[in-house]
Amino acid sequence: MTEVNTKTARWFKLIYGLLSLLMLLALLAFSYATWSNVKQQANLSLTPHNQSLTSVVKRFFVHQETLLGELAQSIIVTDNPDNIIQIRLNDVLRATPQMRVLAVVNSKGAIIATTGNIHTLEWLDLFDNDQVTIGRPFRPTFVGENILPMRKPIKNSSGVTTGYVVAAYRLLGNNAIWQEAEEAESKRRSMIIGEDGRVYISYPESDTFWQSFVSMKVEEGFLQTLAEL
Repeated sequence: MTEVNTKTARWFKLIYGLLSLLMLLALLAFSYATWSNVKQQANLSLTPHNQSLTSVVKRFFVHQETLLGELAQSIIVTDNPDNIIQIRLNDVLRATPQMRVLAVVNSKGAIIATTGNIHTLEWLDLFDNDQVTIGRPFRPTFVGENILPMRKPIKNSSGVTTGYVVAAYRLLGNNAIWQEAEEAESKRRSMIIGEDGRVYISYPESDTFWQSFVSMKVEEGFLQTLAEL
């Protein structure tokens, strides 16, 4: 009698184990199907938005780079004040509402002409190397707005860089870069990320007030995922 009970218990455990395994497999299959559906819906929703946002922001930066480049070609850097340079800067600033400040600096970073005063590090320190066009976002004052610097080199007839045209652009608020892209959906976060993982623009801004003072970078794994996409 004991042997029969033992065999029955073994069969019961085996059947119970198989049923548990089947339930687990079914749960995994359901979870995977749900995840795949959510991923597909997210792709269908975000891909058109991403393409549109990328197109608008790219068009803005290409236009600004061309504008600064043409301005740089028309400027000759000297040690003496030049009213013509100041007039050109004022004209370009009035035609570009996203631009907070426009300036001309010499090769050492000293300001030759400017449309306004921004308290910051030396302009040249905002760029990682001599070839970079877009610099690191920064706050000119403790409670000021985040702005993004761009520059184009000024070269003499021999091709030597004698200075830079530097512009600072508003990131948020009225007449800002994000407004150009009409990015206003509160439940979605959009970012412009460089190849090194640096976050140049984020909407909305960083999660906390203090984080917005730091030039943030995304994690390496997330950057690799972006590269694969």
